[in-house]
Amino acid sequence: MMTAYNGFEPLVCASRLDRLTGPRQLPDNPAIEIVRGMERYYLMVGSIEPKKGHRPVIQCFEDMWQAGLESNLVIIGRKGWLEQDAVRAIEESSFYQRKLFWFSGLDDFELGQMYSGARALVFASLGEGFGIPMIEAASYGTPVIAYDTPIVREILGDAARTFADARGFVERIVEIEQDGPHAAAAARCSGPWAWSPWEHYTPRVFDTLRAFFEGQSPLPEAVPRFHHTSVEVNR
Repeated sequence: MMTAYNGFEPLVCASRLDRLTGPRQLPDNPAIEIVRGMERYYLMVGSIEPKKGHRPVIQCFEDMWQAGLESNLVIIGRKGWLEQDAVRAIEESSFYQRKLFWFSGLDDFELGQMYSGARALVFASLGEGFGIPMIEAASYGTPVIAYDTPIVREILGDAARTFADARGFVERIVEIEQDGPHAAAAARCSGPWAWSPWEHYTPRVFDTLRAFFEGQSPLPEAVPRFHHTSVEVNR
């Protein structure tokens, strides 16, 4: 058995995002205008469904807001499956549309803006095959606070600020909020981040398979994927 990873292409390169922040030909999505007015916010990206962890994250934020946390939580994603409980947790929260916001239908540019302005991405999924939002966030230099799962450790390694329970999650938020050494370490780990684009990785997969079928070499455990924290991925 051989593992072949996903390739990755950024939504909008950071260098291009800087040049695209001026007036656009079409009006901005209202979500962008709302988020632009926020001094600080955390971001969740992904469909609304049980495994994504929206409910416990919202509960933790509600407790922190009641304790005086100023930062907001912005959720980006469409309804998925068995989403009713998570949707109720969002829409019936007393902080909905005050500290808690939910948007969908953003284009790549708008989502890139969301990532680039966030304090951190909250990735609370209980199980993923790859976890693209993690790499999208890291590619913009945005720290990732992630539920500790094997896929998180495999994909992000030390770049993720992991947690295993509600207490650990709150501690990660506090670390970012305090702007101290933990926050600086999270920012250093997150970027700039690079992961092999499809155009570079796919040929390596085919070359590996060809070498195997031609009897030149055995199948490796995994086709090496390129990722580190010093090169920007460009489209």
